[in-house]
Amino acid sequence: MKIHFDELDFKTSPLYEYGAFYKNQLFTGIAYEEEDNEYYEFNYRNGNADGRWYGINQKTQQLIYDKYYRDGSPQEIKVWNEDGELLEYEKYDHHGNLIFQKKFNEQGILVVFIDKENEIDEEYYDNGSLYRKTSYQNQTYQNTYFLDKDKWLMKETGYLETNENGLTYKIGRKRDNYEFNIDLFCQEIPQLKAQFHARLIGPFIQYLQKTDKQRALECLAELAKHKEPWFRGEAADYLGRFRSPKSISILNTLRHDCEKPFIRNRFEFGGSGHALTIGERATRSLLQQTQPKS
Repeated sequence: MKIHFDELDFKTSPLYEYGAFYKNQLFTGIAYEEEDNEYYEFNYRNGNADGRWYGINQKTQQLIYDKYYRDGSPQEIKVWNEDGELLEYEKYDHHGNLIFQKKFNEQGILVVFIDKENEIDEEYYDNGSLYRKTSYQNQTYQNTYFLDKDKWLMKETGYLETNENGLTYKIGRKRDNYEFNIDLFCQEIPQLKAQFHARLIGPFIQYLQKTDKQRALECLAELAKHKEPWFRGEAADYLGRFRSPKSISILNTLRHDCEKPFIRNRFEFGGSGHALTIGERATRSLLQQTQPKS
């Protein structure tokens, strides 16, 4: 049976890989879809993705992606760009657990490399230099974030949990289990990029607040001048925790910043944003300065 994809009804799952119904029956067959010059086919068995899913440019006959599923679980995925260059390759075990992955950017540079068999789990900047390396030991993992090769910024340790199918999950970081290259971090604040380093700022500033408040304030002053709005917004929030003439002066400057920070996801559509402008966040922090200490 072959039907248009729009005729499918997904009653039990928000994902297209599971729970596909056709006329109130779990669907077995091929669903197809056409969009501009692109044509797609999706194989289902008993409502779940099973077999080949592919998309092709009908004008050039170039594959867009080629995926294979087994009872809803991915087995192998390949994705190409318009020029026929490989962008992504993924391989899974029979339970659907990722065991191998390579991702490339539009320039053909490797940006993600995972090889579970050889214990490789790394992400790279767009120029190919190392950004993150994850190592595993017993029931813990450690993420090490780099500014450049051999120049690490932060190390964090967290817990692992394995399910009945052998899939290992990262379930959370250990409290206060961070290590920082403080001098390098402070020195390179103007060079940080929000898409890569936004998640490092919070733990770093909180660590400095506990160990060296003066240096924390100096780093926040640098963040407040950063060219990327995300970092200025973080400065506006964290400065509210300091009661000093310098923090008030910086916040008064940020009060006139009308940008709303937004970071695009690196590998997916969408991103992370903030409902308030930097100026509104700075004003909120200024109000915190005037509240009595609890």
